[in-house]
Amino acid sequence: MNSNEGVRSIHCMGVGGVGVATLARHFLHQGYRVSGCDVHDTTLTRELKKEGVSFFLGHSSHHIMPDTERVIYSDAIPHDHEELEYARSRGVSVTSYAQALGEVTSLYRTIGVAGTNGKSTTTSLIGLICAHAGLDPTVVVGGTVNEWEGGYRAGDSEYCIAEADEYNKHFLELHPESIVITNIEAEHLDVYAGIGELQETFIQFLHHATDKGYIILNADDPVSNEVRKRISHANILTYGTDEHADMRLVERSLHDGVQECKCMYKEEELNLRIHVPGLFNVYNVMAAATCALAYGVSLDSIVEVIDSFKGIGRRFERIGAWHGAEVISDYAHHPTSVAATLHAAREFFPNRRIIGIFQPHQHARTRLLKDEFIRALSSAESLILMEVYGVVGREEGEHISSKDLITHIHGPSPLHYALDIHEVKTLLEKEVHEGDVLVFMGAGNIDKGVRDYFIT
Repeated sequence: MNSNEGVRSIHCMGVGGVGVATLARHFLHQGYRVSGCDVHDTTLTRELKKEGVSFFLGHSSHHIMPDTERVIYSDAIPHDHEELEYARSRGVSVTSYAQALGEVTSLYRTIGVAGTNGKSTTTSLIGLICAHAGLDPTVVVGGTVNEWEGGYRAGDSEYCIAEADEYNKHFLELHPESIVITNIEAEHLDVYAGIGELQETFIQFLHHATDKGYIILNADDPVSNEVRKRISHANILTYGTDEHADMRLVERSLHDGVQECKCMYKEEELNLRIHVPGLFNVYNVMAAATCALAYGVSLDSIVEVIDSFKGIGRRFERIGAWHGAEVISDYAHHPTSVAATLHAAREFFPNRRIIGIFQPHQHARTRLLKDEFIRALSSAESLILMEVYGVVGREEGEHISSKDLITHIHGPSPLHYALDIHEVKTLLEKEVHEGDVLVFMGAGNIDKGVRDYFIT
């Protein structure tokens, strides 16, 4: 049942975030009047205004208009915020972003894409492949896809492809027909007691898939293999290098910035040209291809889309040059993704110096995964470690400084600490040489800083 039936005016709190902005665009496409508010007026909120969203700067109960019939709010908004309390007192329906997305997914044959790393890229790829094949899906993704100029594609078919976020168990609100899992690692340990609880929650999510749907798992991921033993209600497909995987990577080589991969899907051969770096992206491509094949998409469509795919925003995004050095922005904020991004840079630029600039995201993650971060960052050739970015609205417990990590990191030379992006720029003005590659990583405000201070 459509919970928006009869609702014509929706207000979105935290609309400057990618998730809530995506829902705002979805409801605009569905014909609703949409308003939104946030504490900052950004490029994204300005785009939404051009598209028809009435935007308010800041938060206030005055944003709840007489005709407002529903309020959707982001995780950054406290549950007892005065704007929400006023809406409730008026009898207005109030739901979180996760709940609202869950209701949207219940109206479609939804494919949910979850995992610690790679879910945005995999969601985008599945959406691009299915759109190219004529399935006309609605797509909701937590990243910017160039072809859609954002994280939302408006489709008019029965299909929806949605990124499924495990933070705060949000993905348990979704109603997928099929589920794709990229991998499962210790993450969001401010919410989960450990990998055991996280694994159990993924198992709960996988039970949301229908018996007519598919569960697509990474055969090379040990936790996913443990999870697989607890699933029997849906059609299971696997991908990876394992000889028993349904989609199997047979050969991989790198030529002139292109990964050339030979894969076998059961008895069929796929020769793929992948223009985004890293073995991790080969896994993302295999996951997307496996899903598309399960839904009847032709091999030709899959190969063609993958050959044209240049990545999504903030995933090894080549954004320009500074003082003769290439500038790359990446969302990597987990130890595994940081190490993989640095390795991918070395593969793609084998004869150039790689300077990693990393801003840890959230005190709890940095504190609880401290040893893993130290190992990942020790693999850098040269490194600038920024101060930890604290996340507003998250109960993070004891704070930790990047200085607590840097004393244990061995390997990068030079190795520097920087309080903020201003200090990063000062350090790089002394260190950078023409031909270097600057890899900025993190999920905080580092990307904005790079674009403001390095790319003009």
